[in-house]
Amino acid sequence: MQRRRYLAVCGTAAAGLLAGCNQTAAPPADSQETVDGPAQFNNILINAPQEAAIDSEVSMTVSARNYGGQTGTYTDRLVAVDGDSDFAQDISIGNIPSGQTGEVEVNVPVRGAGEYRFELEEAGVAASVAVTAEAVEPGQMVDVGNNLQLTFTDVSFREGVYYRYVAESGYTKDMFTGGGGNSVLGVFRAKMKNSGSQPTRILPEKFSVDGGQIHATIDGKPLGTIEGLDGQPLLGSPIESGETVNGWVLASIPRETILNQGIGVGWSLKAGGGGRPDRVWSFPPRALAEFALVDFTMPDRPQRGRLEGTVTVRNVGQTGGTFTGLAEFNMKGRGWSPAAYPTGDVESGATKTFSFTQSWPFTQETVWRVIPFGASEHRRRITGGSQRLSFGDSTAAIDNSTVTVSNPRFMRTYGFTATESTEGGTSQQVTKQREPPEGRKFLFIDVTVTAGAAGGNTPQPDTFRAKVGDQNYQQYTGPNPTQPDVSLYSGMNNPDAGQEASGVLIFAVPADAQNASVQYREEFGGLTSDIVWS
Repeated sequence: MQRRRYLAVCGTAAAGLLAGCNQTAAPPADSQETVDGPAQFNNILINAPQEAAIDSEVSMTVSARNYGGQTGTYTDRLVAVDGDSDFAQDISIGNIPSGQTGEVEVNVPVRGAGEYRFELEEAGVAASVAVTAEAVEPGQMVDVGNNLQLTFTDVSFREGVYYRYVAESGYTKDMFTGGGGNSVLGVFRAKMKNSGSQPTRILPEKFSVDGGQIHATIDGKPLGTIEGLDGQPLLGSPIESGETVNGWVLASIPRETILNQGIGVGWSLKAGGGGRPDRVWSFPPRALAEFALVDFTMPDRPQRGRLEGTVTVRNVGQTGGTFTGLAEFNMKGRGWSPAAYPTGDVESGATKTFSFTQSWPFTQETVWRVIPFGASEHRRRITGGSQRLSFGDSTAAIDNSTVTVSNPRFMRTYGFTATESTEGGTSQQVTKQREPPEGRKFLFIDVTVTAGAAGGNTPQPDTFRAKVGDQNYQQYTGPNPTQPDVSLYSGMNNPDAGQEASGVLIFAVPADAQNASVQYREEFGGLTSDIVWS
């Protein structure tokens, strides 16, 4: 049996202004008194249910008491002033005897979910009806308008997702958390069919989630950039005519809602979406994984162009789950940049350490943090500066490439092959000796470089120089040596990952030099590499 609500009784002052009222003062609203003269009305009520289902008819009763001295008819107009309705209907309650109350039943159609308010225009009396959404079982396909059928089958929760996009420097992988410590991301698994004759694209306003926020983008990037989720996002991806899509909807949801109330995901039948949902798929409360940072370690400075870090977390939640983290660094004036992606399953109550290696052959100082633990007390500062290595040491260089400089040796001359003409008019290959400039001798060094990424940058020949004392010496330009038989280092362009290039660089240094060092220095994207072998 539906409960009914009696709202907004017309008071004596208002009753005296109704059509058909004379100037005689009305008795109190709860009085049974009458007055002489024509019919007059008070105690005007709209009796309506508190709740109703969508796409139903609401049965209301309008009643009025005749406190006049003669039988009469009460008339007014009942209209919808709030809600998804344009309802309006004239009301007439005829032949109400003096001192009696008459009533009439009105059936009012309601469509979408929401708070509906109906009012008698002349009396100013109103009643409200809450039209509730249709509860749909997970996995049950239902019509959601515009030749679309939809169901949600399951929901899973995580603290963040990784996404990959193309930036100025190439592909960048970042992490989206969508709410911080008090919220998690919910991934609602869905199935949608387009039975219409035209493709359709779903508006984000069509979806809603209890106490949460539906995401149409992540950090301004399309949902399709997210990695690790099967199927396509229902938002932002067109659904072709006749196509059935297995996909998902992403939302940020408060932890307390999931733990204590459960969560519902809804669909609005309104053309532009918004408002209360008309179809709701509900999922019961469930336990969540929750991660606390136990330790975050980083070295004070890079070692041979690399940083070795560890992130240790404990799952303090009530169930196992996947930790999704992001180690990122900040360099003055450049903001935060993603670097490493510690992730893995951790059982409830367990502790796990994730290790990562980051190439950092640069001189700039950096500050590091781990998302979702971004508090200042968890940050680590890495000292910058040049690297000082011994010949034969390998180190990271630009774009995670590896470079080794080794085997320095001085030479007074070197042989090269030249072509000479003979007296008989023929030509022949001869070996000649190349002398260094006056007061100099040659320094030969071996360089080996391995590309760190497909198409990545690698050290080029002109980024190396010899150093004797405080003086720098650029590469010597001359014929290729054949004695000794070596190849000059020429670098790589658009290499494959792991591809190797090696060769010799030649410098002309002072003839009395006893020792020399070699420097690799490069400016790239506002970063400086400065590595010296000696």
